[in-house]
Amino acid sequence: MEFSVYYLQRPHSNSQISSARCLRLSIAARSPLEPSRLPCGPSFPKSIKPFQTTRLTTLKVLPAKEISLTISEILPPLDNYLSFGADVIAENQEYKDMLFDYFFTVFSTPRLSQQDLISGCRLMESILLNLPNKVDTHLYRVLDVVRAKLEDAEEYKKPAYKVFLLEVVINAVYYNPIATLQYLEHANFLSKFLAEWMEEADYFLRVHDKTLSILALMKIVQLPPEHLPVGFQNEGALQYLMKALLKFFESLPDAVKRTFRQRCRLTCRTGGSKRF
Repeated sequence: MEFSVYYLQRPHSNSQISSARCLRLSIAARSPLEPSRLPCGPSFPKSIKPFQTTRLTTLKVLPAKEISLTISEILPPLDNYLSFGADVIAENQEYKDMLFDYFFTVFSTPRLSQQDLISGCRLMESILLNLPNKVDTHLYRVLDVVRAKLEDAEEYKKPAYKVFLLEVVINAVYYNPIATLQYLEHANFLSKFLAEWMEEADYFLRVHDKTLSILALMKIVQLPPEHLPVGFQNEGALQYLMKALLKFFESLPDAVKRTFRQRCRLTCRTGGSKRF
């Protein structure tokens, strides 16, 4: 099994993106919070070597308009680089700045579809999960962008899109709970964020959604009292968080069963050749 890493060319004059030229790499995409799906064997390396990571720079020359138009196409290879080349990317500020530029460009480009914005959210999730403690300088700006979207009452948000927006903040909590909670409190957004998180909990359908929420809530309840926001320094707030934690734990088995059934159906459709 091989996955394609896209080397994007400039578009034709008719503004349509030209067909991508593929560089074949034996790497597989996965979520950092899910078990690895890589089969055993020497032909499936679990890391990307530094010389392979330099191919990231081939995407840096893309104009902002092209990046926004192709974010859904370049997300899989970027996620691969982050999942399997995080050690190299973490030590290269140019790579990190480039990845954040993709995110900020997507959210500053008007008239993009919500699916494109979801791709931007997924990219930010991959960055925060794969580069722990390595991207502090960009954290507050990311939260500014997402908070503005969540506070925009005039923009209709499909449930799936809103979940991905919320999960950027949840990932930030998991990444750095102290800094994220301080930001949310300073922006007078902490109570509203928690309320929206719990209101949308029924739309957190994936195992990954529930696992991420559980881990983020555990990060909060494990903080020393002096590092908690003022609004959390009481017994009622702790009970509220524990109820939320219990809610995600209780619904996790159903999500696991649903995922298992989906994989079984996919295995049957592919004649049992699909490996997980």
